[in-house]
Amino acid sequence: MRFLKFYILFGIIGLLIEFITRYFILQIIDNDFLATVIGIALGIFFAYWSNVKFNFQIPRYRINKALLLFVLIGVLSKFLQNYISNFLGIGFLTYEFERLITAGIIFMLVYVINVQFTFHNRTMLGIAIYSDIDENIDDIYLKVGQSPDFIQIDLVDETIYKNAKEVDLNVIKKVKDYWPEKEIELHLMSLNVNYWIEKLDYLADYLNIIIFHEDVFEKIYSDLKDMKVNYDIGIFFKNTTSPDVIKQYTSNCKHITIMGIENLGYSGQKFSEQTLSKVDEIDKFENRNKFNLEVDGGIDSTNFYKLKVDKLVSGSSILTSNNSINKIMEFKRL
Repeated sequence: MRFLKFYILFGIIGLLIEFITRYFILQIIDNDFLATVIGIALGIFFAYWSNVKFNFQIPRYRINKALLLFVLIGVLSKFLQNYISNFLGIGFLTYEFERLITAGIIFMLVYVINVQFTFHNRTMLGIAIYSDIDENIDDIYLKVGQSPDFIQIDLVDETIYKNAKEVDLNVIKKVKDYWPEKEIELHLMSLNVNYWIEKLDYLADYLNIIIFHEDVFEKIYSDLKDMKVNYDIGIFFKNTTSPDVIKQYTSNCKHITIMGIENLGYSGQKFSEQTLSKVDEIDKFENRNKFNLEVDGGIDSTNFYKLKVDKLVSGSSILTSNNSINKIMEFKRL
């Protein structure tokens, strides 16, 4: 509903820009066709820009494709409006009134098409849940319900964080029970991956993707290919890792996670601004559209809108708020 409200607002402003532009051009030159084309073009570009900036957050590398689709849909809708005007016989009305009527008739159709094709690849927001004995999944579900786009389970052991809590693998099954239709990521924060892969064997069907530490990925990748696992394989990097190193793995891996915090293994840390420059560098990879880019850690309302990536993961910022569902909706409004 929130997306629709803003879409309506930006659409109305776009029409006003079109009407004003057309009016002033006609005061200068007597060319109705040129004035109409320029007015419609400016209205469409404003509607697109405002929706991308304030309504539908989409990854940066998809912006040009989204613009092309938005313009194409806008042009086709104008042809459809002309047909409707002729069919209804309302060509005698003023240009502005005719446009308002015909645009209003097909508004919901155009909105649905844009949501399904132009803006469907918006940035997804997931919540982080720890796979340890102290994590209360029932309480987390009561807080967030079905509002997250996906769930990330963080499995942390002492090889990454010396004060890591005891791991509870039953968390994975419980998460899948609560969110059966959501994508489930397992962020395996361990250097002892062979041990955990064996332990996770009976839970593999509950997971959509396992994300491995950059220091162990190369060693485990060939083994996982031979095992023909059902889940996808991802890799996570510290935000200090060189882009050249990251780029080497993008041909084999369809999921790249960049940590937004300095230290691994515990929540509540502040976002590292260094992550922003790292994301900008990765966005310049020529194969950027071949993999999903995720930022994990330190995500809150002060930095969410800056990160034009495929997926974002937040934990404490959402779960410690007074109303976690409203906090998620707040992020999605940015």
